[in-house]
Amino acid sequence: YLDLIPLQEREDWLSAWAENGEMPVSMIEFGTPMDCTYRRGRHGFESNITSEPLLTEFAAIYFGNGAYAAEEPKYRQYLRGLFLGGMLYKSSENQLDDYANNHKIQQLFRVNTWRSWRTAGLPGGLRTWSWMQDALKEVNGPTLAWIAGPSGAYTAKDHHFRTGQTIDKQIVLINDTREPQDFTAEWTATVGGTSVGKRRIQGKLAVSEIRFVPFHFVAPADADRGKADGQIALTAAIGGVRHQDAFAFRVFGEESPARGHIAVVDPSGLTTRMLEHLGYQTHAWKGDGASPVVIGRDALKGDAGLAARLEPYVRSGGRALVCAQDPEWMRQSLGWRICPQVTRRVFPVHSSVTHDLIPDDLRDWSGSSTLIAAYPKYVGNYLRGNEREQPYAGWHWGNRGGVSSAAIEKPHRSGWRPLLECEFDLAYTPLMELDYGQGRITVCTLDLEDHVVADPAAKRMAGSLVDDALHRPLSPRASKVVYAGGPAGAAWLDRIGVSYQRTAAAGIPEDTGLLLVGPDAALDVEALRAYVKEGGRAFFLPRAQADGGLNVTLKPAVAGFAGSLSVPRWTEAQGLSASDLRWRTDLETSSWVVSGGAQIGADGLIGRRVIGRGVAVFCQVDPDRFQADEKTYFRYTRWRSTRAVAQLLSNLGASFPADRRIFHAVDRLVLDLDGEWQMKVTQRLAAAPSEASAPSDPGVSEAARRLVGVSAPADGWTAVTLPGMLPFFKDNDGEAVFRKEIVVPESAAGQDMMLSLGALDDFDNTYVNGEEIGHTDAKTASWWLATRQYLVPGRLVKAGKNVIAVRVFDRFHEGGFVGNGPPPDPQADRPGPQATGVSTAGLRMYLTPRSEWAEGTGVYCPDYRTDFPMGDNPYRYYRW
Repeated sequence: YLDLIPLQEREDWLSAWAENGEMPVSMIEFGTPMDCTYRRGRHGFESNITSEPLLTEFAAIYFGNGAYAAEEPKYRQYLRGLFLGGMLYKSSENQLDDYANNHKIQQLFRVNTWRSWRTAGLPGGLRTWSWMQDALKEVNGPTLAWIAGPSGAYTAKDHHFRTGQTIDKQIVLINDTREPQDFTAEWTATVGGTSVGKRRIQGKLAVSEIRFVPFHFVAPADADRGKADGQIALTAAIGGVRHQDAFAFRVFGEESPARGHIAVVDPSGLTTRMLEHLGYQTHAWKGDGASPVVIGRDALKGDAGLAARLEPYVRSGGRALVCAQDPEWMRQSLGWRICPQVTRRVFPVHSSVTHDLIPDDLRDWSGSSTLIAAYPKYVGNYLRGNEREQPYAGWHWGNRGGVSSAAIEKPHRSGWRPLLECEFDLAYTPLMELDYGQGRITVCTLDLEDHVVADPAAKRMAGSLVDDALHRPLSPRASKVVYAGGPAGAAWLDRIGVSYQRTAAAGIPEDTGLLLVGPDAALDVEALRAYVKEGGRAFFLPRAQADGGLNVTLKPAVAGFAGSLSVPRWTEAQGLSASDLRWRTDLETSSWVVSGGAQIGADGLIGRRVIGRGVAVFCQVDPDRFQADEKTYFRYTRWRSTRAVAQLLSNLGASFPADRRIFHAVDRLVLDLDGEWQMKVTQRLAAAPSEASAPSDPGVSEAARRLVGVSAPADGWTAVTLPGMLPFFKDNDGEAVFRKEIVVPESAAGQDMMLSLGALDDFDNTYVNGEEIGHTDAKTASWWLATRQYLVPGRLVKAGKNVIAVRVFDRFHEGGFVGNGPPPDPQADRPGPQATGVSTAGLRMYLTPRSEWAEGTGVYCPDYRTDFPMGDNPYRYYRW
């Protein structure tokens, strides 16, 4: 079952079998995407059909904003109506067949996959899991005819060509009947409505014959920089059955070569060759601001100090374009989550870079990408359960048609501005920019180096990108961001992650570059108006009443309001997407939207008021309104809303501490906690004779509380070696505290870290520098197996000595620190550590970005395996 393995790879899946496999073969329960594919649960029919539907978000991978537009109101009500609580929904197997987006996906996947697999040699008559009949009649009959890619690459979707280029395609004719069949086939090619090629053929197909009929024609000349739409139409008859197919393409006019000099850092030379192909002259960057700089493919990975050298250059007004880096390096060293699949469909976000591009220009580029291995060798990844080993994100099979091999999840609590978007819920981007200090840095993970020669749309994208990144006017950050308002608004801004300073005065401090106005701010109205009129920028936090200063009015949203698909084309709204502004369903309580006194955007979620030379933005996007911890179907919505607010603030000039990470790439810091710890028993209980009679955890005792702080009495401690099972808990139940002092280097101070203690038996409360960072108790399923992985907020991470304290309560059987080895056999009733072969290795503390945590779950996902049964990462593969 391939689930949502990318369509191109699905089509190529049988290539090795077609070359040397044993034939014939038939596929049973052929796995086009089915109901279970679109859900949060990843335990087959256990958690799956009682988990949250994500149909629209998965459909966005292929249809972009069209997936949101196609979503029916009844689907949003269906989502909320099924919800029971937590991650549990009423069982709804096969009910997603009722919705338009599923029909669109079935049509797309079946037409393409059936044709490609049958052309590889698979007979007709495939049986799909889904009961839906979409497209089966056209592709699953005894005969088939279609327009395929060129000789040797029939699955290729090359559809961008230059004027004067020879366009090569093939007609594929298949006879799976038990008799030879006469056939006729006629193709016609037009460009701009004018015929540019035509041919008619006829003959006889043998039993089980698959015939390839190559054809070609020349793309006509076109105006400079112009592009003309074309189409190939096929009409065929095999026996008494008629077949029709059409293939759309685009012809691009020749462009004038680019001019100018660009500094580069490009050890591999791939990016330099691309720039020179565009027409630029290149020279080695010397670290100064004499000219814009392009950082070539994998250059950051190869030079540990390069990113740090970029920071003063960009801060002082420099422009830098960073091309694609190794995705695993970006994940570990820059803290970004990277899409684990090659992206072949990318969608524009309104900006000057993409004004001349449409989605068709940004899909299925000619040729193959090379950033990642096309056919990796898999060694297996152990998963809990009885399934055979399988890669976490599914298998990868080829890079044909790639547009980006390392799309980045749009950073949240950040100032990065996406210029393109793609993948699940359009939550990823292969092109984003950051205004930093006085300058700008752009990160591009488009596979341009691999495609600019073969694909004119890729070349046009590259030319537009380089010109825009290196020459568009800069937008310096505000030198002073001031918040006026009470503590609730300050806490809200803290959750967004923005930098600011507070003021309690009614006036506006001198040199304020951006004013953040809380709903309870006591500002002088005339001072506020004068500030904006003279060129100031103001951001009004969400509120439920008029602003009281600029005469902007609010009203309750209409019934059924579920956010907006309409993004205003304001400078202040650049980088926003329907993905950020739509809600998964409507709220049960009324929300307030802008109704007057300002330009209204996003159906009232944003307002904009220009006064003199300044601007005020009224934000009614509020991540807190969704109560997403309780109504978990709003988790993605809260996440996207957080990003939307950060984007608005960034566009107004705000800065975010997290954005320094691009200039401070680090190898993951790992502090080894194995070895000697100090242990002190605080409560001794007689060993329970059975689990049924075992005591409940009474909570942290006063004696234990005195031991978990930064300072603790030095006497009475026993040295123990961890991880391991403790002799004390073999003969007793009860409570004990474990302490260890560690030394954190200066470079990691203030950084979020992850504390990984492995499995503990039974319950724990874990502290860092005297503050509890997490606990596991009887409310946690299979707590004796649960891996204890807790976030250590950066504010607790000090340079030098830090204290880790773990209070453990063992209620039955042996107890202690099991470690981070392979998980126990889930089929056992309750296996002890010795029976499972669990490794006694692996207490660790990692320097890790918060972005690697599943949003709102307290689950750390360094390789995304810990959230496998139920979690927020949509690319967790499960073979149904």
